[in-house]
Amino acid sequence: MENFLMVGNLRILGETGTRPVSHAVKRLYRDVKKALTSDGERESRIYFDCNSCLEEEAWEIQVNKNEIQVYASSELGVIYAFHYISCQFLHIQPFWFWLDQKIEKKEQIAIPIGTYRSEPFAVKYRGWFLNDETFLGRWNPNDDEAYAWEMAFEALLRCGGNLVIPGDLQNFDRYAGLASDMGLRITHHHAEPLGAEMFSSAYPDLQPSYQKYCTLYEKLWQKAIDERKEQKAVWAIGFRGQGDCPYWESDKDSAEKSLKEKGEFLSKVLKRQYDMVKHTIPDAEICTNLYGEMMELYREGVLELPEDVIKIWADNGYGKMVTRRRGNHNPRTKALPVNQEEIRGRHGLYYHISFYDLQAASHTTMPPFQPEYYQRELSEAFRSGLTDYWLINCSNIRPHAPLLDLVAQLWQNPEQSVEDFYEKFVEQYYTENRETVTALYKQYAELPIHFGKNEDEVAGEQFYTHSVKTLAHQWLINE
Repeated sequence: MENFLMVGNLRILGETGTRPVSHAVKRLYRDVKKALTSDGERESRIYFDCNSCLEEEAWEIQVNKNEIQVYASSELGVIYAFHYISCQFLHIQPFWFWLDQKIEKKEQIAIPIGTYRSEPFAVKYRGWFLNDETFLGRWNPNDDEAYAWEMAFEALLRCGGNLVIPGDLQNFDRYAGLASDMGLRITHHHAEPLGAEMFSSAYPDLQPSYQKYCTLYEKLWQKAIDERKEQKAVWAIGFRGQGDCPYWESDKDSAEKSLKEKGEFLSKVLKRQYDMVKHTIPDAEICTNLYGEMMELYREGVLELPEDVIKIWADNGYGKMVTRRRGNHNPRTKALPVNQEEIRGRHGLYYHISFYDLQAASHTTMPPFQPEYYQRELSEAFRSGLTDYWLINCSNIRPHAPLLDLVAQLWQNPEQSVEDFYEKFVEQYYTENRETVTALYKQYAELPIHFGKNEDEVAGEQFYTHSVKTLAHQWLINE
């Protein structure tokens, strides 16, 4: 079989007029420089065209003896095609930066002549919530505070992602522009609907009550919409109390109202946010999180949502699609559509690979579950209709890279086998002692303490650290 011989002297030809494509071109030049020497006079050419008649995000790569031709119909199609070239031919893996992959330079790489085509993603919107600001916000590799975030967005794109929450609060404002420039859609945390500033932050001396200060709330929402209307987004509507709690814990006047009254109130507020977004951006994609009290009100049939809103269901923080435990209250209500009425419309998923509950979760270490556990939960969610949106809480990426890689494979094909996942993962990132490392990954999920009878009730690092701190604190204050 004839091959195209790629060398380090590379020319990439095509229209680089948009920022996402320009970023992708620079990354491919960098990847080639990492993988190939640039000695000699011979030159390799890659030609790309992002105006082809292909489906959104799809790509086609044609390799002939003289050049590589890339065809796509969108910026993301070009980006994914370039990353395919980097991964499959240059052997630069999605988490190369985060796992310190050793990349051995070669004089040339032989690429078989032929046509390579993308496979469709099973899930429409796929992304991460980067929420470990303590780590990412204080780490400045290359003496550049934005570099770690850029590498995070790059890893997400290399995993086939197209959606991100770029941190909380100030970090969201700081890095949403960079994420958008790299080709990602923006979405928002359920405690910060529309990405707007919290009421208590803007108006610290006022009671956070929409009923009293609806004009001030809506001013904050409209400001967020106006500031980000040019960015691609999946707009999250919602209404929680200040500091991520039920709204009636902040607005005490509503605490004694019935579930029906609370549902009617929330329905009105969410519809108002929906109308504000649609007035400014008529074709906007909109979602809302069925989280905590929202799930209860929805299940009771007292919460009404516009039909095209993506309803996002959440796991319990431990990867199981049931409601979250609160202290010792653990009803384990199924967090998936359970009847024909609930299954109507569009649905999505908010899923924890990292969790922070100060009880027994895994936040700075990888959760202690086997790949088969995640495949079962996510494939069931997909079969239940959660196909429009998967957002993964990924913390600071590095400790969770294996499972993030696993989820990236599942959002392309949730039904695939993951039996040999660790063997393949270790082969990509480790050059020595692969059998030993594979065995350690598999043993990791077998060792932690089980604190309950259910398969997901397994203790992460917070059980061993925060519980001790709590006991020590109580002892020190003598209570």
